[in-house]
Amino acid sequence: MKNFVFQSVVKFSTLFTVILFSLSSAYAAGVLDPTFGTNGRVVTGFSGEAAVAKAVEIQPDGKIIVAGDAFRLSKPLVTKRDTVLMRYLPNGALDMSFGNGGVVFTAVSTEDENANAIALQPDGKIIVAGYVYSPTTISADFLIVRFNTDGGLDTNFGNNGVATINRGGIDILSAVVVQPDGKIVGVRATSDGYRAAIVRFNSNGSLDATFGGGAIYFKSQEFNRAGFSEVALLADGRILAGGNGSVAVPHSGIASF
Repeated sequence: MKNFVFQSVVKFSTLFTVILFSLSSAYAAGVLDPTFGTNGRVVTGFSGEAAVAKAVEIQPDGKIIVAGDAFRLSKPLVTKRDTVLMRYLPNGALDMSFGNGGVVFTAVSTEDENANAIALQPDGKIIVAGYVYSPTTISADFLIVRFNTDGGLDTNFGNNGVATINRGGIDILSAVVVQPDGKIVGVRATSDGYRAAIVRFNSNGSLDATFGGGAIYFKSQEFNRAGFSEVALLADGRILAGGNGSVAVPHSGIASF
């Protein structure tokens, strides 16, 4: 049985679930890997918390980083979410050298935080991106948090490890990637006028003004609304973004910058 490293993260009630599949010699996909966790699955529960896992990355050493957000079930009328980050060993056990028993809860603001994406820097530091939502003003700001390799906040990034950018209206990062020079590229899911956007940040968390003033917006005339959900770097340094645009029905779309 040859292992094929493929982690999918799903939500079961209030639990994080990580599943590892294997490929047989005949390349028949979908067989749970019995060497990972319990028969191929690891379930991590949080007492009094409702947690949603949204992104996963594999470190070069095989350790598994999972990012998401959580809010307290004891306060059902409060939508305040906090960023949650977890690290597992290659066998599915929590990495006790990371955060508090493998888990890091981070309340980076007094508002509702949503962690949508994760990326690893070449030096092992962890980038988590999403948005901070204010139900009072009905607005959302870009959110990027950088963690050290042990799960602690990187105080050399943004404001004690946290960078929030308000460009007006609804600003949501749905995916993120790190360039070889350390600059961080994110894609915007929605915004004022429903425009998609590519946003680039400097390695310290500030907006990169050399990149279209920080962001390049895209809205095709044929679409009433548009949004990017994925981003990747091409070998020549160009940025590839994919998402959708819609009028009455959704259309897929790809843009290269």
